Amino acid sequence: MCLSSQVGCAMGCDFCATGRLGLRRNLAAPEILAAFVAVRDEAPGRVTGAVFQGQGEPLHNYDEVMRAGHRLRDPWWRLDRRRRDHDLDGRARAARSAATPPIVRRFRLIVSLTTTDPVHRRRLPPVASRFGLDELAAALRAPGRPRRSSDASRGC
Repeated sequence: MCLSSQVGCAMGCDFCATGRLGLRRNLAAPEILAAFVAVRDEAPGRVTGAVFQGQGEPLHNYDEVMRAGHRLRDPWWRLDRRRRDHDLDGRARAARSAATPPIVRRFRLIVSLTTTDPVHRRRLPPVASRFGLDELAAALRAPGRPRRSSDASRGC
């Protein structure tokens, strides 16, 4: 299940309807959890995972995302521990900051590249024009970062 961290988004990606809204506000952890419960209760099958890939940039609402994420780790929610993820927008600085505890110990990180073509990448997400893939890859290989095989994003 995709979870939102904000109402709207400040990133301003041209291809994204949420980005065109602009940032309205951050969601509080109880609102994030209430959204999870509402969707879970209407889902036709069991919800086994959660990913912060809905509206907003999770690291722009770090404290509330971490509070909600921590609560989702409780066995009561019945989520597969390997399917609790945080999405990043492709900024090397964000990847470096996300490499620090407690996020690394608790969650898998997913980086939204949008595209690997450097020409298209500079045009699409505004932050991508400032951070090349080499810089992003170096940040993700930072010391202390757990090594995992790469997965294709499950998407929403």
